[in-house]
Amino acid sequence: MIEVLAPKKENSDNKNSKDYANAKWEQEVRDSLAKKKAATPGAKLSKVDQALVAAQMAKEKEVREHIVVLQAKLNRGIELVRGLIAANSEPVAKHVRLLAELLLASVFGPGRFLVDGRAFDVFLVSHSLAGRYSADE
Repeated sequence: MIEVLAPKKENSDNKNSKDYANAKWEQEVRDSLAKKKAATPGAKLSKVDQALVAAQMAKEKEVREHIVVLQAKLNRGIELVRGLIAANSEPVAKHVRLLAELLLASVFGPGRFLVDGRAFDVFLVSHSLAGRYSADE
């Protein structure tokens, strides 16, 4: 822990000395630094408050890790759909409309911040294929 030096006492009798201006300036700097250190957030938290902050940070870390896992799953799903569409097989072609609707829900749904622009690109391709296959029926 950093120790704060005790401020030097000014000698009011010494106002006429050569170093009075320097001493006064040094004292002002010390006072300013002391105020800044006192104003540092988290500097005066009790142990209970520190424990609460640590517990909250742990919860937030857990939520962030969960979001990363969900984002990875969504991206894998998008790549799987992209691969299925690229395969252009007859069994997949029957379900392209459903795939397009599901992608639309992921691209514009509440979890849209989890997927990147690739989901929209795959949706556009699947939607155009869905239109082509529904026209053939």
